[in-house]
Amino acid sequence: MFSDMKTSQDIMQGFYDSMGPMLADGPTLKVHVLTTGSWPTQSTAICNLPPETLTMCDKFKTYYLGTHNGCGLTWQTMF
Repeated sequence: MFSDMKTSQDIMQGFYDSMGPMLADGPTLKVHVLTTGSWPTQSTAICNLPPETLTMCDKFKTYYLGTHNGCGLTWQTMF
């Protein structure tokens, strides 16, 4: 579990480093990438995110899947 937290920090740093100025006008996004099966899951409530946030999520997903072959993402939003 602790390694997931460190890995998430590294992934977010890599995301912001790679995207640089392209993210300057968007909202700040913080993602925790967790290992499936290591954390309890809960049913996800419907969360309608603003378009600016959805754009950031799409950019992160593209970055993550491009740098982590064979991995997937399932979003569990917190509001």
